[in-house]
Amino acid sequence: MLVDISTRLVRYAVALAEEGHFGRAARSLGVSQPALSRGIAQLESQVAAVLFHRDRVRVVPTAAGADFLRFARRGIEELDNAVRAARNSGRGETGSLRIGVIASALLELLPRVLPRFTADFPAIHVRLEQMPTSEGTEAVAQGDIDVAIGRGMPPGDHAAALLSAPVERNHMIAVVHRGHPLAGQKQVTAQQITAWPLILSPTADEPRTGAAIRDLLATRPPDDEPIEGRGVHSIITLAASGLGVGLGPNSLRSLGHGDVWMADLIPAIPLPDLVVVIQPPLRNPALRSFLKVLASVVPAYARGIEDMAERAGR
Repeated sequence: MLVDISTRLVRYAVALAEEGHFGRAARSLGVSQPALSRGIAQLESQVAAVLFHRDRVRVVPTAAGADFLRFARRGIEELDNAVRAARNSGRGETGSLRIGVIASALLELLPRVLPRFTADFPAIHVRLEQMPTSEGTEAVAQGDIDVAIGRGMPPGDHAAALLSAPVERNHMIAVVHRGHPLAGQKQVTAQQITAWPLILSPTADEPRTGAAIRDLLATRPPDDEPIEGRGVHSIITLAASGLGVGLGPNSLRSLGHGDVWMADLIPAIPLPDLVVVIQPPLRNPALRSFLKVLASVVPAYARGIEDMAERAGR
């Protein structure tokens, strides 16, 4: 029959075996010698075996004691590891974090955030998946990922149950092949670019971006459908191939693609903010750690991120 033995008594036995003396073992444990003696006697009664030979010089384990201690030390070590792991996880120092991001978040924001996060929390396993804003919002709502970074406030049926905060502000720029007639101009007008096929993210993927350029698209013939590029890298590749004028965030400049020319639009077309999206309540401590790092990397938006995390933690 299994016996419910206190870990305190097991630690008494381990300390006594290591010290070989009741007085020294009691001091190492921070208890009185009589308390240690009573504890060892209670332990021996519970396991129904004499665990230690006692004489005036030294206390040594019996054969039964040696067998007991072999497993006891392993059990104490595993218990200590379990407590340590739980504490670290509860403090957001270990565990896993699932992040869904749109491609433009990989241009400037995440290259600043992730190295800092992984350096501060090396024991947290990060799973990063690229997905459009619409899919990221849905994935957060369904619990498939912990956090999404997308363009604009969350769309869709689940938006009311989610929390978001801005983390980056962008405006739209035009991207053309270096041999294109618009190449070389620092600024181009809407009238100039609409004379060419436009390359855009699908509106279904990025509904807030589609809304931001609705007026621009309205100047084109109804049957003149834009070329769809899923993600900023696709937009640049299609523009570099000479298929038209790509439209994307100004953070595209960080790519430094040698085959394309990038120009600002006049008048400027602001894009929806890049936002971080989570679902309350905030149950994953690793996510809280990520939000703290994110706030420290983008101090201009720190207050909004902190307020969001506080609301999610209530």
